[in-house]
Amino acid sequence: MAIYAFAVEPAWLRVRHRVLYPEGWPRSLSGLRILHLSDLHIGRSSNRIARFLRATDGIDVDVVAITGDFVDKPADTRDIPSVFTGLWEGVPVLGVLGNHDRYAYSKPWLGARGRPWEGSALIDALRLAGVELLRDEKTTVTLRGGRASPPSWVPISPLS
Repeated sequence: MAIYAFAVEPAWLRVRHRVLYPEGWPRSLSGLRILHLSDLHIGRSSNRIARFLRATDGIDVDVVAITGDFVDKPADTRDIPSVFTGLWEGVPVLGVLGNHDRYAYSKPWLGARGRPWEGSALIDALRLAGVELLRDEKTTVTLRGGRASPPSWVPISPLS
């Protein structure tokens, strides 16, 4: 299992195209193209991740969604700006933190300092790199010249 987690999975980068038909989806957003990225674990293999992300920059998308596990330890935060800066110009980039991001900043043996989950360095690095980080909230983005908001039935589950 450890070999898989540290040798196989980090090199397993792939792009999949899916067509979804969500019930109740507004017609104005028909054909919306979302680039969904997850489990980047920047720091483990920042150069490989950067090359992969630069390849995704050529994909025509309307919005980028990054769903957590940006880093494994606080020191990895320093690589975020160089990995993300300059990608997806003019496209909203939204992100949420994952369990590894929270662990990285709550374990003293990984270099975390201060109160539990003091992740301001990670949050600042993501913002500097152009990622709008959502924390127990929804947002409205401009897509195709109009504004798109999540429907009222989309739940918010606070993790704090």
